[in-house]
Amino acid sequence: MTVANVVFIDTNIFRGAGFNFSAARIDALREVAKRDRLTLLMPETTEDEIHRHILRLSKENVASLRALESKAFLLKRLLGWPLKTKSEEQVVSKLVETLNSDCDEFFKLFNVVKLGNENINLGEVLEWWKAFSAPFSEKKSNEFIDAFTVSILLNHQAKTKTKIAVISDDDDWLQVCERLSGFDYYRNPSAYAESLNPNIKAIMGIKSELYKSAAILEEIRSKFLTSKFIFTIGWDSELSNIEIQDLSIGEFHVVSTDSETCKANFSAKIGFTFDATYKDIVADDIVLEYPHDIFSKYHNVISISGSVSMKVDIKAAKITEIINVELDENEYQVP
Repeated sequence: MTVANVVFIDTNIFRGAGFNFSAARIDALREVAKRDRLTLLMPETTEDEIHRHILRLSKENVASLRALESKAFLLKRLLGWPLKTKSEEQVVSKLVETLNSDCDEFFKLFNVVKLGNENINLGEVLEWWKAFSAPFSEKKSNEFIDAFTVSILLNHQAKTKTKIAVISDDDDWLQVCERLSGFDYYRNPSAYAESLNPNIKAIMGIKSELYKSAAILEEIRSKFLTSKFIFTIGWDSELSNIEIQDLSIGEFHVVSTDSETCKANFSAKIGFTFDATYKDIVADDIVLEYPHDIFSKYHNVISISGSVSMKVDIKAAKITEIINVELDENEYQVP
C-alpha cells in the first residue's frame, strides 16, 4: 500500500503533547518531514482551534501559578517567579506568543496548504448530522467543527485527487476514515512515521522483540524513578518509598532505522506507590486551627510516553544493545 505524503494532523495530537514539539510522539514527524517532503493540510477550522487551545491552556496554567502562589506565598520571593513583576495577562500573552512561535517553527518543516472555510459544503454537513454519520453520532450530535473540517478536506481531495493521511487519536476520525474513501487513519504521528520506513519487514521483527524485552521495561522503570514528582497537596512536602507496582506498554512504533541503530517511540501506563509527608491546614476534609504535619500513603496510575534508542542487527531484525531511554516528561504531578 502506498503511504500518502499529504497529511492532516488533528488538534488533539498537539494538545495531547502539551504543544511540546520535542516530545517523542511529535518528533517522529519532524524526522520524517526532514527526509520526505510532506504536504500538511491546514483547514481554517483547525488553525483556529489550535490558537483557541493555546490561549485556553495558557490561561489555565497561569491561573494554576496564581493559585500555587496564594498557597505557597514564599514563592513570590523568588527572583524568577513570573508573577512577581508581571500581571497574569502579561504572562498569558508571553506564553501564547511562545507557543505560537513553536507551532510556526514546526510547520516550517512542511509544505503547508491552508484551506479556508469557503470550502465547507454546509448542505453536506447537515446531511451527515441528520443521518448521525461520522463525525456525528447519536451520542455526539454537536461535532460541527470536526464535520466542517472533514468537509474542507473532502473539497480539497475532490480537486486534487490525492489520498490524505489523517493523524488523530479521536475515534470519530477513525470512523470518518472508515466511511470515506481516500482517507487513511493513523492514531498517532509515530504510527504514520513507521509506515513510511522502507525497512518495514525488519521493523515488524524488531517490534516483536520490543514487546518481549524485559530489559527495556526495566530501563523504562529506572528512567521513571529518576523523574521529579511534584506533590500538589499542602506545602513543605517530602516524598519517599516510591515503588513501581505495574508497567503496561500500550504500543511501540519504530520511527527510524539505519544499518546499525534504531529508535522506537512508546506509550505506557505505570502504577506506583509512595509515601508523602507534608503540611496542611486541612485533614480528612476538616479545616484545622493551625498547620499540621500529615503523613499519607498513595497509589497513582499515570500515562507516560517516550523513546528508546537501540543498536540492532537490521538483517536479522534483532536488538543487540539498548543505548538509552528518554521520557517525554521529567516532572509529574501527584497524586
